[in-house]
Amino acid sequence: TAADPPIRLTLTWPPLIGASRIFVMAAGPEKQAALEHVLAPNADAERYPAAALRAATGRLTWWAARL
Repeated sequence: TAADPPIRLTLTWPPLIGASRIFVMAAGPEKQAALEHVLAPNADAERYPAAALRAATGRLTWWAARL
């Protein structure tokens, strides 16, 4: 029902960075600026935490809608 909370899974950075495969999906025009920043060579992980995924030791795959 609408009153039920969504099911969520929360992980800290060590398990995320150490995962063998990471998939990130970004969709919608409201995500474009954030995604461009995260993928930039000088991305600021303080402003956009997803930029910290660059330290991943496994395979990192980005799924993004074309805008």
